[in-house]
Amino acid sequence: MEHSFRHGLAFGTSKAIDKMKVGKHGDTITRDEMSQITGESCELASRGYGHVQSAIRRVEVEFGVVWRWHRELQAWYCLDDSERVKCAGGLNRVIAKRAKRSLRVSATVDDAKLSESDRRDHQLNIIASGIASMSVSSPFRKRLKGTMDDNKKLVGPDYERLASLVLGKES
Repeated sequence: MEHSFRHGLAFGTSKAIDKMKVGKHGDTITRDEMSQITGESCELASRGYGHVQSAIRRVEVEFGVVWRWHRELQAWYCLDDSERVKCAGGLNRVIAKRAKRSLRVSATVDDAKLSESDRRDHQLNIIASGIASMSVSSPFRKRLKGTMDDNKKLVGPDYERLASLVLGKES
């Protein structure tokens, strides 16, 4: 397989991207295979593992191919659309936990000891964390489900418009 070098990326990352960008549902790549591709060990916390993680993020954005580590297979596994939905749900749970932690940390701040600039930043942090926490919470998702019609389409705000605003892609 011929590998193209991407300017500004580590060679191992570039080679991992070339392998992963053509992934199809059900494809797997073991650590040993990836080590051969990148030319470095891909064990957890190794330099090669970092190349793989960078490649995974790049192929998600640039090629729409999603890979995740599969414990039972002991390999990176290419996900189909249904598995991507479950993956996104798991990532939402991580967001919720981090937002709640941010709110707990923010609750320990004494506003009286802050400068005006820091107070404003603190208030913005609380608002952003609160919105993030609320928007991925189960009660909010249940309320949102209640706004769907029989065809599982959102009733009310235009879904495409909301999605474009959230994704930062104005139409």
